Amino acid sequence: MRFRVQAALDPAHVDAIEAAIMAAFLDEGVAAVEALVETLADREFTGVDVCHPTTGATPLMVAAAKGAEGAVATLLAHGADVRRRSKDGSNARHWAERFHQPGLATLVEAKEVELAQAEAQEGTQAALAKYQLEVDPNEVRATVPG
Repeated sequence: MRFRVQAALDPAHVDAIEAAIMAAFLDEGVAAVEALVETLADREFTGVDVCHPTTGATPLMVAAAKGAEGAVATLLAHGADVRRRSKDGSNARHWAERFHQPGLATLVEAKEVELAQAEAQEGTQAALAKYQLEVDPNEVRATVPG
């Protein structure tokens, strides 16, 4: 079963990304990770969050595990979801930690924090907007200390 994000993509492109994810994971170096990024770049990074059908691994997870700093930065810049989880429940930060890439784990964690802060701010702004729409300004009492 393919994730919703994958269903809207060209099946041949999804197959190419899935194969590139597996090749990148199995390769000893980072050349296959770079090839994976090129596969995504060929289609303007559509499919940046495609998951491997067996493991649920995304390109970001594999790049983080392999220590491919440039690939991680590129994937993040093109909207890779740091919160996406593989079938074992781990995200890209966990993959970096598991494969002894503490610098990349810290980078991904910083992106997680940044997203959480942005979502909190959006929530606050939405609550304020809702309040402003629902409250009659003539009924608000302001008490000024003095």
